[in-house]
Amino acid sequence: MTEEAIAIPQKPFVDLARFREAIKWAGTVLFAIGAIAISVLPQTAESWIPFAGFAIGHAMWLGAGFLMSDKAVMALNGMYLPIDFYAIIVRL
Repeated sequence: MTEEAIAIPQKPFVDLARFREAIKWAGTVLFAIGAIAISVLPQTAESWIPFAGFAIGHAMWLGAGFLMSDKAVMALNGMYLPIDFYAIIVRL
């Protein structure tokens, strides 16, 4: 018998579809938390923390867009990142 005949097929280390979904949901939750915090307590908009959440969420969606090869998602979230960083810098 050859090695190929007795080779055991291996599962991929990470299920890429589930990983992408987890990234997208985590980014969406960060957007929602920041938006709710600013809506309920407008004074939180003076802090850099909600905008850091937005930046992390946009970075996660940018990565998910890369994994999905979705140029529109990458462009949208890539354009939001500098805005998020500017919002963080002016509040430090």
